[in-house]
Amino acid sequence: MVFVVDPDPSVRWVAEALITAGGLKARGCVDLSEFLAAYDPRSPSCLLLDYRTPSTWRSGVLDGLADAGVELPVILVAEASTLPAGTGGRLKGRVRVVGKPCGWPLILDHLRDALEEDAARTEQR
Repeated sequence: MVFVVDPDPSVRWVAEALITAGGLKARGCVDLSEFLAAYDPRSPSCLLLDYRTPSTWRSGVLDGLADAGVELPVILVAEASTLPAGTGGRLKGRVRVVGKPCGWPLILDHLRDALEEDAARTEQR
């Protein structure tokens, strides 16, 4: 399952539609609380997050994942030049940055890789 966490409903809707069209399951969540309520650590999952969201909101999601002990891969779509050092540092290398501009085929490739990675993690448990 690919979770799309974004406060903007139109962003969630478009991302869910494109991910589903790419053959993956997707679920949009408005915030970290909604994501945590839906997340099942026994199921391979990843999270898609756009860096353009407000910094306090985005930082809250990344810090909240670390605080909750969530161990899924995060795909962060961003302009590399806009990322501050240490972004996602508390998540121990589970954050992948996909540089903008990029197309959905590239994002889908990263999502598929992240889901395979998380599937291997869930099998080890």
